[in-house]
Amino acid sequence: MAMANKFAILKLRRALLLYILGFTLLFLGAWASLVYSNQIKSNISSASPVIAVFFLTLGAIATLVGTSNLFAGFKAIRPVDKIYDIGIYGALIQFASSILFVLGLYFVIFSSSISLQQLGPELTFAGYLIGFAGALPVAIAFYKLGKRYKVLMIRVGAAVYFVLPIVGPLMLYFGLKEIVDE
Repeated sequence: MAMANKFAILKLRRALLLYILGFTLLFLGAWASLVYSNQIKSNISSASPVIAVFFLTLGAIATLVGTSNLFAGFKAIRPVDKIYDIGIYGALIQFASSILFVLGLYFVIFSSSISLQQLGPELTFAGYLIGFAGALPVAIAFYKLGKRYKVLMIRVGAAVYFVLPIVGPLMLYFGLKEIVDE
């Protein structure tokens, strides 16, 4: 494998790792904020809003850096074949959706303005739907990558990518390792 291809694959692996980390941290931040606001019962007596802000902020940063690495990885592998352009567009869509999703969460949880609190769920839902629409082109690009290098784990991970947000990226991460190890 050429050095440029290896660089692109390593960028894609880093992007997937950051995506998994970001999604997990966003989930923990949302959970902590729900515990803090007493909307869900937990064995934890109380969760500090600082914990929620901490997890949400780190999750947002990891997700945004991950989607920018996804863009850079597909852009770096583009000279090999133009079929990976779809991954570039999908990564841009996911970047925009991450911003909307995180803004919506912040508005719902931490805004003192009633109008911003009411706007939060719509932004979060719009970010989710746009992210789902961006995941499809990314999954197609990963599938084509798995087909090109004949790695079944990447093809299956691409199919699972937009259905199971942690399992699919994990499968892709380990599938890309097979390409790097060749």
